[in-house]
Amino acid sequence: MISNGSITVVHLDDDGDLLDLTREFIERNDERLTVEGYEEPEPALSRIMEGDVDCVVTDYKMANMDGLGFLQEVRDTDPDLPVIFFTGKGSEEIASEAISLGVTDYLQKGSGTEQFQLLANRIKSLVTRRRAEQRAAEADRRIRQVYERITVAFVAFDNEFRFTYLNQQAEEMLGRDASELEGEVLWRAFPSAEGTDAAAALREAMAEQEAVHVRDELDIGPDHVHVQLHAYPSEDGVSVFVEDVTEDVAREAELEELRSELEITEKQFRT
Repeated sequence: MISNGSITVVHLDDDGDLLDLTREFIERNDERLTVEGYEEPEPALSRIMEGDVDCVVTDYKMANMDGLGFLQEVRDTDPDLPVIFFTGKGSEEIASEAISLGVTDYLQKGSGTEQFQLLANRIKSLVTRRRAEQRAAEADRRIRQVYERITVAFVAFDNEFRFTYLNQQAEEMLGRDASELEGEVLWRAFPSAEGTDAAAALREAMAEQEAVHVRDELDIGPDHVHVQLHAYPSEDGVSVFVEDVTEDVAREAELEELRSELEITEKQFRT
């Protein structure tokens, strides 16, 4: 993806005059668009493999390769690259096969310049959508990296309390893999959570759309653990940070026991 907003298009068609005409009208339509025309599939594929290509436009019926074969080659190189069939030969059968192979859009050639305007609009729309998806995927990747570096368990739920994400610490705490839990409803995956202060806190956070913090005791697998739960809701769900404070509680209990013993000893000494 080119950062300055320019769009590079590879156009394959065995009609050289049409390639020139398409390039002229599309580049005139928007100065961000650059169309590179090819009459043979091999150099077009080589150019795609070089990278920095944002969209591919191809004819269906050509001398050395039909558009379906070319589409398959493109998909082997880049499964997500937008590919538009721009062809004068159209049929439901061809369109259906092209869709099954992963074509992104399908336009029939027509007369007049309107066809080039439509093609240019489709190119810009598809590239804009792909770039938005790439930005979202990159943001999601970075967020997941941050979550994986967090030293406490992190779990994300949708608004139906289905697991949507667990970091490694959460997998270890729950004793279940993320792939096993994602999509599962919390209360079904862990029935013992129902009726707990933690469950009430999660429902309160979602209902009130306010952060909630609570300490509770939970049975997770064979273990009985003390947790400190921090829930941060949104309209789409709730993000939960869970600290295992079992050792802290145990230390606090030990300290309290020592204090009691000291008080007894002090009373005995005074007596």
